[in-house]
Amino acid sequence: MLAACLNLYTIVKFPEYSSLTLANDANVSVEDAAGALGSGFMNSALGYAKANPDAAAAALQNTAKWAAENPETVRLKPRLQATFNIT
Repeated sequence: MLAACLNLYTIVKFPEYSSLTLANDANVSVEDAAGALGSGFMNSALGYAKANPDAAAAALQNTAKWAAENPETVRLKPRLQATFNIT
């Protein structure tokens, strides 16, 4: 209810806000928005990995183990297959 009242106040007090917001949204490309979301996720993931190196190492080891056990679902480049000794 409070949010609805705040929205109503903003619309009445600043009628140009809506048109400015729409204009600004139109200037943002999908690639820019996706890049911002992706970089935020990566920063969060890297921050977690730095704060929890044991958990990050275990996750990588489990991922590599799963990939080795499920080669039919993993498509690695030949160089990576040689690196991880996956045939």
